[in-house]
Amino acid sequence: MVKIKATNIDINGKQRKLKDLVPGSCSFPFKYRRKMVYTCQPRKDGNWCATSVDNNSKIFKRQELIKYYLSDIIKETGSKGKTPEQTLSRCLQNLRDIGYIKFIDRGIYSI
Repeated sequence: MVKIKATNIDINGKQRKLKDLVPGSCSFPFKYRRKMVYTCQPRKDGNWCATSVDNNSKIFKRQELIKYYLSDIIKETGSKGKTPEQTLSRCLQNLRDIGYIKFIDRGIYSI
């Protein structure tokens, strides 16, 4: 999986000077507007992502992702297969392999 770097330069080449804007490696997944986000988020001045997340470990279940977020994940990942649940499983494995999530038990992960 490709590591994505965030900068404080917008699409017009101007430096953004917000105090909470910190350049660095994107940290996926992250929660935004009460939803788990797996890709950079679009804005009128350019895409953005979280470069850090709080240290409160969050437990989630694969079945919860399927029940509540599968349609969002399909849209964001461009999954076109007949088995989007397997695409989700592969994404979870990739996120686990690069250290973004931890496997706890069958179908249970922590961020």
